[in-house]
Amino acid sequence: MSKKADSQTIALELPERTLTQIDTLIRCGHFIDRPEAIAAAVDRLYHEEPQLSTPSQDAFARLCGALHLGTTPKSLRDAELDRLDWESEQP
Repeated sequence: MSKKADSQTIALELPERTLTQIDTLIRCGHFIDRPEAIAAAVDRLYHEEPQLSTPSQDAFARLCGALHLGTTPKSLRDAELDRLDWESEQP
């Protein structure tokens, strides 16, 4: 199947500066055309993003403040074990 057959057409309104940058990349031989350049940019951003989370992971993050504190299920287990160790050493 050809590349065109797999594609869908969309209309974008991009800032002039962005179009100039894309056209410069095309002239330098990095991309064949604008759609290829835009697809490469989206692909790169998608793969550079942190792993996409599930709704249950998002709910957990909101519940325990993971977005701000870096709390994870493992860190919660480790903290609980530390607390139990500390309590067992108390007179």
